[in-house]
Amino acid sequence: MRITKDKLLYLVKQNIQEMAMDFDGSERPGGDVERDLQRGDTPLSIVPTPETNRADQNFLELLASERYREVVSKVRQMTNYQGPISGQNVGPLSAMMMNAHYRIMELESAHKVALQDLAVEVVVKEMGLPENYRDYINFVVELSEPSTEGFKMGGQISPPKKDSPQLNDDEFSDEEIANITPENREVEMELFQDIQNVDTTEELEESKLRLIKAIIQGSSKKGHWMYQLLGQRIREITGSDELFNLYGIMMSVNDLNYWQFAAGQLTVAMRNSVAGRVDVVRPTQGQDDEEPLNMGGGDEDEEDNEEDFDDEMNQNREDKIDPTKTNIIVNGVNFPVLIHECMKGIMKMIAIQGQPEKQMYKKVRDKQELMEYEIWDLRLGPAIWRRLYQAFPEEVLEENNRELQNFVMGEIFALPAKKFLVLMKEVMGETPRGKRLIALIYDGVVKMLNDEDYEEAIQRYENELDGFANSTNDDQLLNDLNSIFGDKGFTLTKDDLNDDEESDEDFLNQFK
Repeated sequence: MRITKDKLLYLVKQNIQEMAMDFDGSERPGGDVERDLQRGDTPLSIVPTPETNRADQNFLELLASERYREVVSKVRQMTNYQGPISGQNVGPLSAMMMNAHYRIMELESAHKVALQDLAVEVVVKEMGLPENYRDYINFVVELSEPSTEGFKMGGQISPPKKDSPQLNDDEFSDEEIANITPENREVEMELFQDIQNVDTTEELEESKLRLIKAIIQGSSKKGHWMYQLLGQRIREITGSDELFNLYGIMMSVNDLNYWQFAAGQLTVAMRNSVAGRVDVVRPTQGQDDEEPLNMGGGDEDEEDNEEDFDDEMNQNREDKIDPTKTNIIVNGVNFPVLIHECMKGIMKMIAIQGQPEKQMYKKVRDKQELMEYEIWDLRLGPAIWRRLYQAFPEEVLEENNRELQNFVMGEIFALPAKKFLVLMKEVMGETPRGKRLIALIYDGVVKMLNDEDYEEAIQRYENELDGFANSTNDDQLLNDLNSIFGDKGFTLTKDDLNDDEESDEDFLNQFK
């Protein structure tokens, strides 16, 4: 058989495409997962990410490879299943998961109050909440199947990413562009009308929100596995020796199915059933943030929304809501889900510091907080969170310093969108600069908590991040954002990235 040059090039290209995700064995996720990662057709593709130094792999593919290996390994460990895992060919695993689910519900049914109390106790300790947390946080936790009422649907699972539009050299040259001055403003308006009519801040805030949601998902994923530290307590409460193994089957296969099934199947499942939900109701604004964790079909999803404090959804629990505190209202079908949702509620409360002004937030939220988009946050969020967590100084990771993690995260979330994205790109790339910036934030937080003069520490952090954000990364950030938002029909310039409305003093004050 004669192979032509064109055929050979095609085979090479096809082979490179098939190698986008790295695999240790024969396991493969559903085909749409790899395809969407290759094309950049994911909600997280609006986030600027580091380079991988591989022509055949983008950064989200790298994260997916890392996370998928973990998920498969956990399934093998928890179920002892050694059969094939490829696409929707998952053998008896789905049946094992559903049997575990119903048995868990049966064993937990007579011990709901004790398990609810234990979930709060565990989360308070894990998240480093102070002894007086009840003065400002009210947990309302119920071991029950959540309602799906009020969840926002309608977004594409993988919104298509288009190439950025290119300027036609025949229309105007680089020299003509360079010679545009205030004196020939009419020419500038004619050539760049689309650019000047764009509020680029909104696009940056979209990227920031999407990444924050992935971080929240990733950080709270640990909650699904914290039961492993509580074997004796669970036995004392329930009298059961089964639950420990049943939880492992339930949560591991649930994670796996999330990678194996097609996006359309997951969407149908989400519309019908969710395993967990957290509503965060703040004391002054009276807003609800709703997040579901889908279990129908064995996968999870989360969604944020806002409703009025006195809406129909809350009428049946008004007696439990304290209007003077932040209420973290959780429903979950089993104990591990309760812990997960409680942890997520705390992280959402911290992330509120990163919201833009109200009108901007509503615009961004309406675009980004769609139930379907959370699929990718759940797939890749744990890998993103690990990189951020590993960038923390060793001192902040010590058990007696867990409260400091919340302060550090608050300062990170509160950064203006551009600076947040620049910092997180360094952190995700695991660069020394990223670790150094996180260390400077930590140093400032420690001095603040010790009532010391922390302005010097924050000034060093400000100078480093400002200098980096305003110089070396502008070209790369612009390339990333123009590639990301090219489908909107405009191109950003360096002027669009300037935080002119925020003074140095304003930036410093956000750490006080």
